[in-house]
Amino acid sequence: MVDELDGLCLKYQPQTSYPRQAFRVERPQGVAARLNGACLVALKDISACGFAVEEVGPWHEGQSVQVDLLEDGEVRFRQLAAQVVRVGERTTAFRFLHPHWRAEAALDGFVLELEKAAIARRKAQTEDG
Repeated sequence: MVDELDGLCLKYQPQTSYPRQAFRVERPQGVAARLNGACLVALKDISACGFAVEEVGPWHEGQSVQVDLLEDGEVRFRQLAAQVVRVGERTTAFRFLHPHWRAEAALDGFVLELEKAAIARRKAQTEDG
């Protein structure tokens, strides 16, 4: 049976001059990326389309990397393909190279879980103080 959604293509049209392709979670707690099987870095932000780290080297724009996403030390996603899209003064941004829409949908669900956890933490802090 052929999956009827495989041909589906959605385009997001941003209304700002600094477009984002997907909803992002800032500083996801307990989430890190292992780049090329070795370098473990904390995330500055993450979305279903990519992520950013507060490190600048040794990457350069256009470089491809393999990414493992870890949550609380456990691998949630293994060997995702990504590409460096921006190297700034203090930040490097990566874009996921999804071979299939299901990979992006799985990451979108993961990002939603992270946002729900962040909202719960903010709500608990507000109620406590």
